[in-house]
This record gives sequence, C-alpha cells and structure tokens, in this order.
Amino acid sequence: MQFGPVTVRNLLLLVSAAALGGAVVTATIAPPVHPVNGAVHQAAPLYIPPAPDQYNPAPVRPPSPAPIRLVVPSLRINAPVEALGVTQDYSLEAPAGISDVGWYRLGSSPGASGDAIVSGHRGYPGGIPAVFNEIGRLSSGDAIDVQLADGSTAHFLVSRVYTTPYRSIPAGFFATDGPPRLTLVTCTGDFDNHSLTYSDRLVVEALQSA
Repeated sequence: MQFGPVTVRNLLLLVSAAALGGAVVTATIAPPVHPVNGAVHQAAPLYIPPAPDQYNPAPVRPPSPAPIRLVVPSLRINAPVEALGVTQDYSLEAPAGISDVGWYRLGSSPGASGDAIVSGHRGYPGGIPAVFNEIGRLSSGDAIDVQLADGSTAHFLVSRVYTTPYRSIPAGFFATDGPPRLTLVTCTGDFDNHSLTYSDRLVVEALQSA
C-alpha cells in the first residue's frame, strides 16, 4: 500500500506511531504520569489515509473472520475485541470500554495477509486498570493469541516492542498484503492537555506462528 505526501502527514500510525520496521528494539515503558484535572483520556488514536475508510470503501477482498477476543497469557489479558471504524477526521475510533480492545475493521484481520491493528487504553489516573497497562513488559517471543469469529485461533509471537512519536509513520503500518502481522498500540509519553492525547505511542509488533 502506498501513500502520498498528504496521507503520510496525516497518518499516525502508531502503529503508525512507530514507523514499524527496523532492528528489533525491546523497551519496557513505565506508565505515564497523567494530569489530575480529570482531562479526557483517549486510546491511542490512529490517523489513517482518506481512503479506504467507511466513506470510501476499499476494493472487495475475500472475507476473513473477525477477531472476537485477544489473549496475552503472560499478562493475563483476556479481552473482548470491538470492531472500530474511523471518525470524520480520519482518526481511529476508540474502544468503548477500558477493558476492551479495538480492531481496525477496515484493515486486515489477524491471521490474514497484512498488518492487523489493535488498540487499547493504558495508564488511567487513580490506579484505574486498563487493558494495555502492562504491554510494555512484553518481550520478544511472548505469545499473543487472537480468537476469531469462525472458532479458529490465530497465534502470534512478539517480535519487538518500541515507542514512536505520535505522528510518525512506521513502515508497513496498515499494510493489507505480506506476511500476517499483529500490531498492538497504546499511548505513552507526555500528556498534552490541548490535544488530549500523548506525545508517543507504545507499539508491540508480533508475527504469526504455527
């Protein structure tokens, strides 16, 4: 998938956020310090190109089963998966609950060709637990399983964990071709009270295993 200059500036991707690609770098990130003024917290928003989206659908691809549950045994995560679209400003919708994760339904499904994007909340104030609070502890080789709507399970192994600036664009983000890959993304860094988001994104990249 190729993007023009304007699209590139508008992409997050963390996930986008992280310009996925490059040498494996594993980093453990401490939970960010949040403001105490009750500011609204977002799941890591992803900025996507103007097309495809729900207003300009992508060409029809063979259907793939949707993910219904994300399981990370080492972190005791067993979370339901919401299917997310985009808002009118081309930001990825946020999961409705802090215990749920959100899958970008207009991209690849876990186990299908390309990069399946899954986002979640992290680091709520007051010790409120959120689904991705601990994903910075993941390291190369850790298992991640995704249960699919057809009853099958797609298995992945973490290949790297890294941070990326909020608006940087990792290579391969949102790809719909190539080997199956799963990308988990959440917020990290400094909180900006003006934009109501964080300066960076924490990204976990995982490759499909047998």
